[in-house]
Amino acid sequence: METILQDIKNHFGNDDDFFIMKEHFVNAPFVLLGFKSLVDLPQTLKTIQNKIESIFLTNKTFDQIMR
Repeated sequence: METILQDIKNHFGNDDDFFIMKEHFVNAPFVLLGFKSLVDLPQTLKTIQNKIESIFLTNKTFDQIMR
C-alpha cells in the first residue's frame, strides 16, 4: 500500500490541488486522497464520522461492516 501511495504522491505531489491525508477512525487507518477542487474534505470527513458512529448503533463488528 505504501508503494502505491508513494507512486501517487510522486506523480501528483507538485500539484497544489492534490492532497493526501492519513486519518484514524476507531483505530482503523484511513488514507484520504484527492483534489481539493473536486472533494469537499470537511463534508467527506463528517460523512465518514457519521457512518462510523452508526456502526455503534448496530450489533455488527467493525470487520462485518467493512466487508
